[in-house]
Amino acid sequence: MVNISHTFGAISSDLKNNTGNIESSINYLNSSLQTLKEQFGRMNEFNEETLEQIGHRLSDNQEILREYVEQFDTIKNGLSEIFGEVENGLTKYSNTVKNGINEYLSGFTNQLSTASGRLAGSIDALNDFFEEVSDKLEGS
Repeated sequence: MVNISHTFGAISSDLKNNTGNIESSINYLNSSLQTLKEQFGRMNEFNEETLEQIGHRLSDNQEILREYVEQFDTIKNGLSEIFGEVENGLTKYSNTVKNGINEYLSGFTNQLSTASGRLAGSIDALNDFFEEVSDKLEGS
């Protein structure tokens, strides 16, 4: 019986040691899980902050893009007005130049016609004069 008591004592001591080891392992595992949980929490916070920053940047970029679109529309509309005015100005200039040239050519044509008529009259008068002179020279 002493042997059984001794064996039972040894088993009891081993169980006590193993229980202590199991408790240490459980404590270590709990500590590791707590550390892991804290790290996941920090990582989650970091990810949330990063996503929030990305969201803000996207909103900022959308606003900038919207402003660029508005500015481009303003420039486009301004250029359309400018080119419309340039075209209108060129049309007016073209018409003014055309009318000026037509008036000048019309006046020149009239003066040329008048000069031509006077020259024809002068030639007729000279022909008459030469005929008279010729008639007088032949008659003398």
